[in-house]
Amino acid sequence: FKLINMKNAFTLSLIILLNLSCKKESSAPSNSTNQNNTGVHLFSVPFNGQTLYVSPFDNDTVPEWGGHGINVTTNANSGDSNTVSIVTTLGTNNGNPYAAKVCDTLTLNGFNDWYLPSKNELNALYLNKDSLNMASWYWTSTAVGALKANIQNFFYSSYGGEASRLQAGGKVRCIRK
Repeated sequence: FKLINMKNAFTLSLIILLNLSCKKESSAPSNSTNQNNTGVHLFSVPFNGQTLYVSPFDNDTVPEWGGHGINVTTNANSGDSNTVSIVTTLGTNNGNPYAAKVCDTLTLNGFNDWYLPSKNELNALYLNKDSLNMASWYWTSTAVGALKANIQNFFYSSYGGEASRLQAGGKVRCIRK
């Protein structure tokens, strides 16, 4: 009986070792990748000829977008530059946590270059929402004037519209390139 258990333990150990040493490579959307081999699997999504790496979980649940009434220069395609612009403009946001700051201060998998996705980057995530386990309202880094920002509904439609920057309830899912 002990010999069978030892044999099963050896077989299981060998299977685990082989699985850990094999590297799965694929360019298909939303395949799990283990950047930096730290154990946290990130998903990848193609966007405009680049790969976006997506946090495997929501990074915050109800922060405001921040900076209600303050003009911030952003665009629909570059969440990384939007995040820098937002954080530079808003600073501490009067002590209130906000969506872009959550990503700007995130360290995950040994990387600290995470950012809040732009409107179009978040839509690329929406197209892969089932693989990414995303089902909520998510903030983008794309401002709409001084009072609103784009938010996307992952429950029912590909585009959720605009929401007041003071509104809580949008989730944050950080990405990196």
